[in-house]
Amino acid sequence: MTVSSNFSDLSWHDLHQWAGETIVTRGKNYQSRVSDLRLFSDRYLLAWVRGREDYETVVWIDDSGALERLCSCPYWGPCKHSVAALLVYNEILRSGKSVTEAKASDSRLELLHGYLEGLAPDIKVSEAMGARDKMASALAALDSTELVALLLEVAQRDVEIQEFLELRLMPADENLQPVIDQLQRDIKATVQQQGRRNHWGSEDHTPDYSSIEERLSLLVCRGCYEPVIELGELLLEQGIEHIENSQDQGETQIAIAGCFAEVFQAVAASGRSAAERMLWYWDLQLEDDYCLLEDVGVVPVDEQALMIDDWVEVAHYYEAQLQTAPRSQKGEQDWSARYRRSKLLKNVQRAWSAAQEPEQVTRILTVELPYGECYLELVDHLLAQGATEEAKAWSCRGIRETQNGSPGIAQGLRERLPKIAEKAGDVALAAAHRVASFVDSPTVVVWNQVKLVADKAGHWPAVRNALLQWLESGNHPAQQNGWPLPDPGLPVRVTQRGGGWQRPDHFPGYAELIAIALHEQRIEDAVGWYQQQPQPRSHSHTLADAATICCPALSLQIWQQHIVKLIAEVKPRAYREAKPFLGKIQALMSATGHSAEFGVFITKLRLEHRAKRRLIEVLDEVEHHTLDKKLSDG
Repeated sequence: MTVSSNFSDLSWHDLHQWAGETIVTRGKNYQSRVSDLRLFSDRYLLAWVRGREDYETVVWIDDSGALERLCSCPYWGPCKHSVAALLVYNEILRSGKSVTEAKASDSRLELLHGYLEGLAPDIKVSEAMGARDKMASALAALDSTELVALLLEVAQRDVEIQEFLELRLMPADENLQPVIDQLQRDIKATVQQQGRRNHWGSEDHTPDYSSIEERLSLLVCRGCYEPVIELGELLLEQGIEHIENSQDQGETQIAIAGCFAEVFQAVAASGRSAAERMLWYWDLQLEDDYCLLEDVGVVPVDEQALMIDDWVEVAHYYEAQLQTAPRSQKGEQDWSARYRRSKLLKNVQRAWSAAQEPEQVTRILTVELPYGECYLELVDHLLAQGATEEAKAWSCRGIRETQNGSPGIAQGLRERLPKIAEKAGDVALAAAHRVASFVDSPTVVVWNQVKLVADKAGHWPAVRNALLQWLESGNHPAQQNGWPLPDPGLPVRVTQRGGGWQRPDHFPGYAELIAIALHEQRIEDAVGWYQQQPQPRSHSHTLADAATICCPALSLQIWQQHIVKLIAEVKPRAYREAKPFLGKIQALMSATGHSAEFGVFITKLRLEHRAKRRLIEVLDEVEHHTLDKKLSDG
């Protein structure tokens, strides 16, 4: 989205495009929470906005004319705090007042520190960091007595700073075990604090792991690698349960992950071999059901550092674990045992592959088939090795073994057969496999896959006609006269509905015929099938958008019915959802010379729903284009 380079030129439409209707509405409610609004370099709008805490907010318009923001709140995109700052700024402009210029030492500019030279070349880092440089100069001018007195005063005011200084200044030969023991107790105490997010109030709470992270960092600096590694193992064990019991949106997990950056640094700096570090890391991942370690951003060992012998050691280690892990035979529903074995198998496969032993990968995958149904992994491995015939044989066997109990695996194997046939140069057989997939799942995506390979085989026109006839009548393509493709030789697919199958219940398959007609731009055919289709009809919105030229009355009917349905929900969110459809009706009626009818439609809605204030606001925005007004105009 591109806007003017001046905040005062922003329109409500610009704001809605940037932040979305929901965030703009929330931002309006936060205007009273904005304080100390400043403008820096005539470009950067700075504000404090009160939420769960006081958030630093910076908003600006970049060189391309796009709105940008940075905020210390946890929200990932344009937030209500940045919207509130913009709205308050424009309120000030409307009042005829001006906004105070911010100083280069304003702490809120530190949000921009990583962006200054790239996004704002007119601002020097030294300017924004002037306050820090000034402080550094002042501290350097103190003598040792004054500096000690200042540190003691600061430590008395803040317990965490006191703990930091005590640990940082501890003599090298002093016993650190009390510090380690206290960290253990603090980890166990912190995991008892439940993370929660209350969307209706201000009772949010994220457990504070920052002190634990800082002390782990200090222990690493002191060379206490093994104790930190043990603390990391405790933190994972306790942290997984903590995440499981928290009711927030991942804040607890992010806080715990921050501690593991220090733990991983300890592992990397320890005297453990590359293989030992890899085993430790993979063992931790086996216990990590929430992918916590993926949020750390770093790993404790570089896989490139492992030699062939290291990978063989890792492979043997996990293969031994696989031998003793609980086994779930075919038909048994012990998903926990299967999940554990699948993770162990993945480690074995990765290690043997890194050790450049493809035969070992084939062996372990074949042995594991009765317990993990790892047909997909085996077939993919064989294809990567160029063993096409073996991959085909295992695919067919896997389909027979899994199509009833594990249909997802069977479907995956069916999807690989066309690729196998193409690799073998049999394009007609590949097309036959794609047709079989389409009969099972007649979607536009699979239709395109059939078209691509049937075109190569020179049979697309005949195949297309047969597939359309099947959707209309239920007569299987292969049973029609003149069918050009060979029998794929697959086991008969289970025909009952459910388990993810998308085959039509009855024929004609209206939904599928409409979707394909729209895809091929045969709009009138799509309209014909739509009008024959029993209620509830499918593809209504897509059809309405496509039929504005050939059948505008139908488009208007679909949109009006949907608007009535949304209004009946009696929710502000639903009114907002109705707005784009109102806009479509307005545009189409105007294009077809029926603008007056739109006014009648809007007036009717106003009279029927005059008590619904939020709906009336939406109708005003559509009819009077209030969103085109500038923010500075109110």
